[in-house]
Amino acid sequence: MKKLLTILTGIIVLFSVLPIFSATASRTIDVQLLIPKRVGIRINNTGALVFDLTSVTLPTTFPGYYFPTSAETEVLMDIFCNAAAGYTLDVVASGDFSTDVPVSQLYFAPTGTAKTSDGTATPAAPWTAYSTASVNVETGPRLTGWVTKNQAVEFKWEDTDPEVDPSSTVTLTYTITSL
Repeated sequence: MKKLLTILTGIIVLFSVLPIFSATASRTIDVQLLIPKRVGIRINNTGALVFDLTSVTLPTTFPGYYFPTSAETEVLMDIFCNAAAGYTLDVVASGDFSTDVPVSQLYFAPTGTAKTSDGTATPAAPWTAYSTASVNVETGPRLTGWVTKNQAVEFKWEDTDPEVDPSSTVTLTYTITSL
């Protein structure tokens, strides 16, 4: 009997230290996801925006306003922002066309904005002059995917503008920043 009691005690001790197996078992693991706030910008133009005013009709009243004459007539751009606080989109010009023709005679507005009427001293909003200092294009909320933000561009030809060297080029740099 003592022997049986010792064997039974041994079995009980053995089962108490062995894992219990059943038809169902569960364990857990934590999963952590880190998505940083990101912004992106794509300029989709394949070439420069060109204002070839050599064969246009002179305006009857200055200043005259012109859209680009190149195949692409707008800044074609897509932007992305997943930051909860949103973004700001700015643009800066690399310089002036010449000492007598400042880049501030070049204006941008959302795509589809009508050209300013000749004789109008300054284009009305939403037209905004480019500058060699940073200019805010827009500030907005978080976006869902890539969003098209094309921009119309017009040039104000003033009666005091001298000829400009055809190799004169201004570079526009668009910058998107998360808030």
